[in-house]
Amino acid sequence: MRRFTAEIRAEIARITRGCAELSLICAELVDRGKLAATLGAEGLAALENALVATLRRNMQECDSLGRIAEGRHALLLPGVGPNAARMRGERLQSSFTDKTRTKEPRVVCALGLVSISRGEVGSADDLLERGNRALNDALKQKRDHISQDRLALSERPTLVHSDEKRFLFFGEEQT
Repeated sequence: MRRFTAEIRAEIARITRGCAELSLICAELVDRGKLAATLGAEGLAALENALVATLRRNMQECDSLGRIAEGRHALLLPGVGPNAARMRGERLQSSFTDKTRTKEPRVVCALGLVSISRGEVGSADDLLERGNRALNDALKQKRDHISQDRLALSERPTLVHSDEKRFLFFGEEQT
């Protein structure tokens, strides 16, 4: 976990130097506890190995994979923005489902996605916390099991200041 956190810090530093974007995909099996009860420890371990193998197969040389908690993994994607992260996440989920299609009960992985760009940098711990929050939201969903954490429009960095936005959109000058 420390090594993975250090990699996140390094990527955040690259963003502050001018690199465009960074995304994190956190993954975990849906209903992990029920799967352990149904399939036993060996069956659960086999499914988690399949999840890790799916994540590895979908990595490029510049990506990093880390284990952030028991049964919870994260894929760090330098240079990948929110839309590309969403597409990558959907492909990962589909690939995992195809790989485990013959398993009973049906096995699905949940994904929590978070992306930052140049002006949104924070700490590695903040990024991991946001990723874990998004993953927890995905685990609670009844269907898609993908949740994407995004900053509110008011919190996103822009070249236009808030007072200027009010003037541009509402024609009022704030004094």
